[in-house]
Amino acid sequence: MRLGLVKDIQNHHKNLSRALQVFRERQVDQVVTIAESCDAFDSLDGADKVASVLRACGAIGVWGNHDFQICPDVPDF
Repeated sequence: MRLGLVKDIQNHHKNLSRALQVFRERQVDQVVTIAESCDAFDSLDGADKVASVLRACGAIGVWGNHDFQICPDVPDF
């Protein structure tokens, strides 16, 4: 299984989209994101796009402290 790892996206949906294009070209099976998908301490511009792109590719991962600032009521699993 090929994993594609992204981290600290911080609302940069264009960079994320480019990374996912490379993952498709390299036939990555699963996208994994670690920490700060969104940047809660700056403008939230792009955060909705990042969330949509990650959802569309079926990404899994671990939230960072910025992400928890935006969505603090996430249940433990």
